[in-house]
Amino acid sequence: MNEDDWIDEMAEPYKSDAWKMISEEAVYIDSFVTPSKYYRDHFLEKTGMKGENIHIVPLGIDQWDSIPQDENPYSPSIGYFCRVNHMNGFDKLVDAFIELKSNDLLPDLSLHVCGGFTGDDKPFIREQIKKLRDHGLKSSVKIYPEFQGNAKQEFFRNIDVMSVPVRKHDGYGLYILEANVAGVPVVQPATGAFPEIIDSTGGGIVYSPDSVSELSKSLIKLIGDKKLRTELGNKGKKRVMEDFTLDKMSSGLSGVYNKLISNAADK
Repeated sequence: MNEDDWIDEMAEPYKSDAWKMISEEAVYIDSFVTPSKYYRDHFLEKTGMKGENIHIVPLGIDQWDSIPQDENPYSPSIGYFCRVNHMNGFDKLVDAFIELKSNDLLPDLSLHVCGGFTGDDKPFIREQIKKLRDHGLKSSVKIYPEFQGNAKQEFFRNIDVMSVPVRKHDGYGLYILEANVAGVPVVQPATGAFPEIIDSTGGGIVYSPDSVSELSKSLIKLIGDKKLRTELGNKGKKRVMEDFTLDKMSSGLSGVYNKLISNAADK
């Protein structure tokens, strides 16, 4: 699902050669599975394949992730749940947060960060912390050192909206389902598979163009409208718990496998 991340970082002619090789070898594959229509179309564009044997099976998540959310109308908060790096747009969210705080639109607004990082990410993270410190906002940011179990549950209980404004066009975004199943609506750029996912879950809004100013406008729209925020959060939670379960995903995969077995038996 994400081989394009690795291939597109290659220099030419290796990038084009890699896609050409995938296209040539794909004739030996009976079926491909992808979680989104966006990535299917992207794969077809890159390889030139016809795509009759590409099946879309949306991802599912464990329903134990469903947790009650604590309402705190006096302290609105934005959440970021992903690896903390440049590619995933953490700096864009920091800039939007600074913009909202500088304009005094939400004086009590806080930013909650959960998802971990690698050693390579540390210089980037230091830059973001410096920006926050220079604006006197470091105390308005909470970082969760763990991103599993109780720490993850605490994170989702303490946020009103979530955004991961990635720079690349993602083929999916499991963190959207994790936020929605916790009753938290999302704000995502209208890129990659995000419009497709959010249209299916009903648990958030997308913005375009993908800029810090549009991100800020969308965040303030959702944070400032409790009725809309609650409506989207409830809708996202309901749909994810009904349509994005591991059982549904397993059933979809089983359908692909059974069709392959049936076709092989007929030969």
